[in-house]
Amino acid sequence: MKKFIYSLFVLAIAAMTFSGCEDVPAPYNLPQEIIDGGDGETTADPMGTGTETDPYNVAAANQVGATLSAGESTETVYIRGIVSRIDEIDPSFGNATYCISDDGTPNNQFLVYRGYSLGGEKFTSVDELKVGDEVIVKGTITNYNGTIELNQRNEIYSLNGVIAGGETGEGDGTEALPYTPSQALQVIASGENDPEADVYIKGKVSQIKEVSAQFGNATYWISDDGSTDNQLYVFRGKYLNGEEFTSEDQLKVGDEVVILGKLTTFNDDPQVNTGSSIVSLNGEGGGSTAGGAVSISDNMLTLTNSAVTAGTETATLNVADITDLKKGDKPSSLTMSDGSVITFDANGETNGPAYYVTDMRVYKNNIMRFSCKKTIAKIVITCSGDDRVGNETATVSFNGNEAEYNNVFTEDKGGGVQLRITNIVVTYAK
Repeated sequence: MKKFIYSLFVLAIAAMTFSGCEDVPAPYNLPQEIIDGGDGETTADPMGTGTETDPYNVAAANQVGATLSAGESTETVYIRGIVSRIDEIDPSFGNATYCISDDGTPNNQFLVYRGYSLGGEKFTSVDELKVGDEVIVKGTITNYNGTIELNQRNEIYSLNGVIAGGETGEGDGTEALPYTPSQALQVIASGENDPEADVYIKGKVSQIKEVSAQFGNATYWISDDGSTDNQLYVFRGKYLNGEEFTSEDQLKVGDEVVILGKLTTFNDDPQVNTGSSIVSLNGEGGGSTAGGAVSISDNMLTLTNSAVTAGTETATLNVADITDLKKGDKPSSLTMSDGSVITFDANGETNGPAYYVTDMRVYKNNIMRFSCKKTIAKIVITCSGDDRVGNETATVSFNGNEAEYNNVFTEDKGGGVQLRITNIVVTYAK
């Protein structure tokens, strides 16, 4: 994500504004006092991409904030949460300071500092916001002298499902506002669905009938909240971006999905027709696979996720810096410079990934999986020779912070081309 650092001049101005500007009151509480009170337990996994259509949850917002240095801010983001504490609503200045969390409890709260009401309007009453309200807030995450917060002059984008202008947050089947499963059922029941027009539906997987690696599809149910009430049947749907399912563990009960497909009935039973695809899984969109995503030039192998734009932040692994392995060792994983992890899998082959002092070797059909700190835009692998860059039939898939490279070799005989790694650079998305 793009970050920009305040200059010393701007910091000086901000400091003067904080202490003496006439249009804001003195701080109601010290920021750290506001966010204390939880027991520190994790209440949710980080989810979302921070966009209007896919807001961060609070866990993700806190995770992003933890990467900021003092004085750093993000670009404008959207964060979804439940108001867990209100410290001040001041109609005289039109702003409010409060906390949100993923479950409405004091655990793992996020500070919203001096924000405006719905649509950027000023607060005119202390009862415009209550503990327990569901909000989507819009603003910049900043590190203010060590305190992570949504910077002042943020605004509420959605309040209890209502967005600015009085529109409801209910979906209309578009990418920006997907149907909920219960809405999709109502549309089908009303006969208003067009069986030839694809629509977007967002929900949680409530039951799974089958994930078939043999046929590359899955049959499952989704509901608004992950319960078995008002379930929508998804018949033989595809994986991310229409790719085939290759493993039963690619979809689990509780996963949050956005799917694209056709609403129909079969024997009077409402369903999403065969051929639908998942476009978002737990807040992460699909990425690239082979066919342009894997490129080889001399001794360089480049894996590119065309779904995102590359930034400037990187993580690295230099094989020459490894000191705790000996020749022939087969490590299950290696750690990159920022703590991201690369795991290795023989994938059923006799020869599995191995360390050979000057390089790390990946043989035919072996798999490397990247689990990184942020969304991956590109992976550049330097090899020990232009004849050691892996197979041209190799594939790669991206899913947010995750990536999987498979050194696929499809011939009946021979071992294909080894991948002999000397250095890896992962570039994160803006």
